[in-house]
Amino acid sequence: MNKIAVGPEAAGTIDITASPLDNLVNIADAKRTYVEDLTVCVLDRERHKPLIEQIRASGARIRLILDGDVAPAIATAIRGSGVDVLMGVAPSIRGFSPPPRFGAWGAISSASSISRATMI
Repeated sequence: MNKIAVGPEAAGTIDITASPLDNLVNIADAKRTYVEDLTVCVLDRERHKPLIEQIRASGARIRLILDGDVAPAIATAIRGSGVDVLMGVAPSIRGFSPPPRFGAWGAISSASSISRATMI
């Protein structure tokens, strides 16, 4: 399952089927900044290696975390948190559930299922 979460400034600009670069460009445009000024939070997992390479190639900063993607998803909705985007791939068994009332902050998340074979 691909996943992405952004704060209210970029709500409506993400497309779960688009490439990380396309999403980062759209998010940067919405925030009136450069891709190089964005910070993307990603779980430090083997399955994220290709995603991390794509984010690095875009010039965006990466904050690797060891566990828990709910807090960074919330952080995207908090101005000054230092997290602009949460991206990742979750095993379809677990998935991704944004915190309750996430949308009430004007933030948005998106997820789409992919096969386990695609993840590996």
